[in-house]
Amino acid sequence: MVSLSTTAGDPLSARDGKSTCDTLCSPATAANPSPANAAYYTHYVNHVANPSAPHPKSHSQLTHPSLAPRSSLTATAPPYPNRSPNRPNVASHPLVSPSSAPTPPRIRQSRAALVPSPRPAPTGTRIRLLPTDGLLETQQQKPSAAALRKGAHAFCAALLSPPAPSELLQTYFTSTPRITEHGPRWAASRLPFLGKTFQGRDGCEEYFGLLGDVLEMQLPKDALPGPEGFIVDAEAGMVSVVGKGRFKSKKTGKGWDEQFIYRLSEFDAEGRFGHWEIWADPLSAWDAVGE
Repeated sequence: MVSLSTTAGDPLSARDGKSTCDTLCSPATAANPSPANAAYYTHYVNHVANPSAPHPKSHSQLTHPSLAPRSSLTATAPPYPNRSPNRPNVASHPLVSPSSAPTPPRIRQSRAALVPSPRPAPTGTRIRLLPTDGLLETQQQKPSAAALRKGAHAFCAALLSPPAPSELLQTYFTSTPRITEHGPRWAASRLPFLGKTFQGRDGCEEYFGLLGDVLEMQLPKDALPGPEGFIVDAEAGMVSVVGKGRFKSKKTGKGWDEQFIYRLSEFDAEGRFGHWEIWADPLSAWDAVGE
């Protein structure tokens, strides 16, 4: 090869060997292999391929690639220089494919952190392992049919001589009670407790207050059947019962006899329910209340 002479006023000619090498080995210089910096490109390729090569002290020690055989450049320059010569390129090894390359420990730890650890099941639940996908399913423990029947019968018996609404809610309802008396919403002008679901302790106490302001309920001792007369659906967690009673309008004094249906649902493990639904005779009540 023929040496390339240093040009006058070249700032690199006055630098030490290491500084010159750092500049010559920059990717920006290697990316533009024009005739003016062709010698830089040759040094960049040779030095990356052989990091132990001595550093040139000036441009005079660089060889011009245009005067060198083309085979020497293609044989020396790798297509993708390894930026870390001391680190083996695992993916390019002939015995290791990229898909079978080992996962670094740090990546394995980060992947393991994404998998949530199993939490203990809350009290009163049972765990079932699904055979299809191996997931854990927690299912709230359902009360037995006997517990449903007992809780519903005790509540209906208390209505024969009803205590204060707050005491009734505290004893027989869960912490999130709801009361719904079904009926046409247009009848709310005379019967404001119809066609609406009252929620929470305050809302349910409002229902009892509106009902007591409009109607007077009289339930005889045989208004509700014994425990055997309650229809229990243990799987759905519901209890239904048919009762009878006499009601009277406080405004007009007009009364009527009717049959009604109670349905209690959303039971907890202690036999208390969360939703009380009522189907009665709203047309008779509408007519009795008058305008």
